[in-house]
Amino acid sequence: MRTRRPRALQLVRYTIQTTVAAYVLVIVIANTTGERWAANLHTICPFGGVVNLYTYFVEGGYVAKLHAAVFVMLLALLVGLILTGKSFCGWICPLGSIQQGLGWIGRRLWPRAYNKLPRWLDGALQYLKWAVLVWVLVQTARTGRLIFQDWDPYFTLYHIWTDEIALTGYVVTAATVVISFFVPRPFCRYACPLGAFNGIFNSFSFIRIKRDAQTCTDCGRCTKVCPVNIDLCASTTIRSIECTRCLQCIEACPQNTRGCNTLGLHTWFSGLVPSGRSQGTDAPSPASAKPGRSKRVPTSAWVFAAIAIAAFVLPILITNLTGDFKIAGGGRGSGNGGGRQELIEPGLEGIEEGLDGAAMNVDYQQIRGSTTLGAMQFMGADIGDFLAEFDLPQDIPLSTRLRDLAEQYGLPLSEVRAYVDHAAR
Repeated sequence: MRTRRPRALQLVRYTIQTTVAAYVLVIVIANTTGERWAANLHTICPFGGVVNLYTYFVEGGYVAKLHAAVFVMLLALLVGLILTGKSFCGWICPLGSIQQGLGWIGRRLWPRAYNKLPRWLDGALQYLKWAVLVWVLVQTARTGRLIFQDWDPYFTLYHIWTDEIALTGYVVTAATVVISFFVPRPFCRYACPLGAFNGIFNSFSFIRIKRDAQTCTDCGRCTKVCPVNIDLCASTTIRSIECTRCLQCIEACPQNTRGCNTLGLHTWFSGLVPSGRSQGTDAPSPASAKPGRSKRVPTSAWVFAAIAIAAFVLPILITNLTGDFKIAGGGRGSGNGGGRQELIEPGLEGIEEGLDGAAMNVDYQQIRGSTTLGAMQFMGADIGDFLAEFDLPQDIPLSTRLRDLAEQYGLPLSEVRAYVDHAAR
């Protein structure tokens, strides 16, 4: 199967996607090995800010495993969405990038079977992510837990080597991986709650994709290269919530190379410039040059890429430099965002701030191998009694993980959960 060599812009996009995916992997590995500088995966995902909105404004606290840093990530996401639409999904999101890579492989191994889902079925399945979004928001607000973690392929893929993965996570992830070989970005299009939220902004983002119907020849090349099967020839402004702003359609348009700007990026003010002001390749084609008509001045794809990246990165960078991007603490009921340590968080940094000596009301089933003795102590367990109960040395540091005790002393996690449950009553 012959394919076109990616243009420079797409190569830059692939590089950014790969860099972000690798960076997140480094952060997750550092977090699971106990590095205090590394945040948990939920903290560095903008969706944490979305699901925490109800808990923060109604209860003044944070969902378990979350804290103030999630709102910095949410701010960065919103800036990018308002300026460039759903570009986070097409340029930043690691899970989307992984699915894209699997699709690249599948398209070359099984070209006749790739992307052959009936359009009616594809359209029907796209509504599922809205149901997932509502379910996640309601259940997270109701329980104070990250209910989606046990289903999230993003969390599963980045924690596949740990003992923190639920069976449902393995099932959803396996299905996502297999289907990605045959359907472009299946989880993004059919089940991702953050993708549903992000897509709303495509309708009114500052920069949008527009098609000039007068110079368009309806060749269909833009639709053919669209990774999410949008029929770009059906409208003049691409508002579809599925559009990830990857810009492959703009690069594929043959009319663009002829100076027509048939498919391009335009801001809210693009139509305010008179046609006589345009220059060079922005000059209107004979078909579109009419007396008194304003000329749309397109925005460079490179400028769009720079804005999309900077809009997400700069808020995070600035808050890091000012010290406002803090990753310690968190938990429901901690008004300052630095109160409660998440159950599986290594170490104890920031765990005492804001607790006032109160024990946490937790689900003991959330105890994992990466849970520390210190975290158990704030679940209501007396560590001295716990160590004596299981004939363990009394001088074991509170930062010790249960998996380390299991390896060294053969401590069963099931018995630990039963002990903590009994102690919390």
